[in-house]
Amino acid sequence: MLHLLKLSKTVVKTKDQIYAEFRDLVNMGSGELGKFLYSKESKLVDAEPQETDISPRKAGDRTIKILRKKRFELTKSNFEHMERVIAYLPKKIAERPEGDLAESIWRYSLMSWGHDPLKAPKIK
Repeated sequence: MLHLLKLSKTVVKTKDQIYAEFRDLVNMGSGELGKFLYSKESKLVDAEPQETDISPRKAGDRTIKILRKKRFELTKSNFEHMERVIAYLPKKIAERPEGDLAESIWRYSLMSWGHDPLKAPKIK
């Protein structure tokens, strides 16, 4: 039986859909994300005003925990965080600034959540 999670009043996704969307958006591995979260670049994001109710470092730490789990080990709380990531990343990606992005706060903010916009897209 499929378990359903309600994302809004009109959109309902299965856990499998949420998991797949999360894995498509999060293109950094747990080790790579962990290394970034404790870098000087990550600290630049911490100094910025926050757009969400969770700090970038905490979001990244929760993402790492999810990435290290097997699919069947994921909890309700894990799926709630995945939904938060799915809601946040596309909005932030859409705010792409002009110019060199390699050392931009925009990129570092996305990386704190597990998405490096400079990485090549995953091949499906």
